[in-house]
Amino acid sequence: MRETYTFNVTSKTSGFVPGAPVINTLNYDNLSFYVTDQWRVRPNLTLNLGVRYELFSGITDPSGLRLEVVTGGMNPTDALLNPNGTFDFVGGNAGSPGQFFKTDKNNFAPKISFAYSPNFHTRLVNTINFGLTGMINNPPPVPTPAFVAPPLTFASINALAPGANVAFLIDPNMQLPRVEQYNFGIQRELGFKSVLEVRYVGNRSHELIRTVDLNQVDIRNNGFLADYLRARSNLLLTGNAACTTAQNAGCQTLTVFPNLANGGLLNSAAVINLLRNGSVADLARRYVTLGQTGSVQILPNPNMGILDLLGNLGQSNYNALQVELRRRFSQGLLLQANYTFQKTLDNISRGIRD
Repeated sequence: MRETYTFNVTSKTSGFVPGAPVINTLNYDNLSFYVTDQWRVRPNLTLNLGVRYELFSGITDPSGLRLEVVTGGMNPTDALLNPNGTFDFVGGNAGSPGQFFKTDKNNFAPKISFAYSPNFHTRLVNTINFGLTGMINNPPPVPTPAFVAPPLTFASINALAPGANVAFLIDPNMQLPRVEQYNFGIQRELGFKSVLEVRYVGNRSHELIRTVDLNQVDIRNNGFLADYLRARSNLLLTGNAACTTAQNAGCQTLTVFPNLANGGLLNSAAVINLLRNGSVADLARRYVTLGQTGSVQILPNPNMGILDLLGNLGQSNYNALQVELRRRFSQGLLLQANYTFQKTLDNISRGIRD
C-alpha cells in the first residue's frame, strides 16, 4: 500500500496544513513605449533619432510565503557572509510585502544613427549607429510536523545538514541589464556591378544578471592547501600522510590537519585516495559535509553551505570586423562573400561559475 502525505503552509500563521496543495504564483508588470523620427538634413545626410522607455516591476509572490536572506541594511554580499544571518518572509529587503526586488524605473534607451554620402567622384556611403538598448506498507498515521515561524537563523538551518544547505538572495536593487550597440560601415562601388562594404560592429553589455556562489571552499587563506601538499608529500614518501621526522627525515610537520576533527582522519581510505589524486578542494568539501572542520574555517560563512547571490554581476564585450563583397551577374545571379573577425569576452557563458 502506498500512502502520500502532504503538509504545506497556507499563510504566515497557519503552520503546516495537512493536504494543502503547493501553489506557485509570481506576478510582475512590463510596460514600454518608444518614439522615433527620421530627419533628412541634406540630400546626402539623414539622421535617425529615437528613445525607448521600459518599466519592469519587481517580481512579487502574492502569498508572501517565500523566504529570503535578510539584508538588514547591509549590502547583499555581507548579508550572505554574515554567520549570524537570518531568513524571513520575502519583501523586507525590497520594502514591499512579497516583492523580491525593487521596481526598476530608469530604463531609458536612446538610439542615434546617420547615413552620409560624401560628394566624391566614386560612390561611397558611410553609416554609424549607436543604440542602448516515500513508499511503505500499512503506514501509521503521520503527525503534522512542527512549524517554526521565521525569522530563522543560518545556524539553525545548517544544524540540520552541515554544509549542505543553500541560501539564495536576490539583490533588492537589481536592475534590467544594459546593452550598448554601435557600428560604423563604409560602402563603395568598385565597378563591374560590384560593391565592397567594410563594417566595425561592437556591443558592450553590463549589469547582466547572473548567480555567484559566495561561499566557495577556501584552501589558501587558512593554510589548508600548503598543509595538504605537505600531507601528500608525506604519503607519497612513506605511505603515511601524518609521518614525523622521527620516522623519516624527509617527513614534513603538519599544522592544519591536526586542527580538523580526528586529525583529518588521514589514515582513512577515502582521505588517502583524495590525497593521492591531488583533489584538494574535494577533500576540503568532504570535511565540511561531514562536519569535521574542527577549528579550521574552510567556508567563508561556516554556518551555511552554498550562498547564491543573484544580481547585476555579469558583463560582456563584443567587437568585430566584417567585410562583405557583392557582385551582380546577368540573369539575376548574385555572388556574395563575407568575412568576420570577432572577439567576445564575458563572464556569463554557460559553465562559468565564480
